[in-house]
Amino acid sequence: MRRPRYGYLVEKATQAAIASIEVYNKPGFKYREETFAILMLNAWELLLKARILKANRSKLRSIEVWEPKTTKKGSGKRLSPKKNRAGNTMTIGVPAGTLPLLECGTNWNKPV
Repeated sequence: MRRPRYGYLVEKATQAAIASIEVYNKPGFKYREETFAILMLNAWELLLKARILKANRSKLRSIEVWEPKTTKKGSGKRLSPKKNRAGNTMTIGVPAGTLPLLECGTNWNKPV
């Protein structure tokens, strides 16, 4: 059976956290505090997205950024995933991801 999507994010978060600690523990590494902060923030963001995916049955739409786009006829608008400069779908960041978790309170099983 295939592993759920959030499982991959948890594994990546674990690896990012371990890498941040390894970098921080190297005494001769320049900018180790900055590198530690970036990698650890990445780990927390991945854990947050994994939590949101788990609560929403691994639906990618729950962590994607959606924007209204005008239809070709120009008569209306429809939602479509927002793309970055490379053409990849953008996902939510830490601030946008924490709000749904704060709203669900202590009921962690509630979909966010």
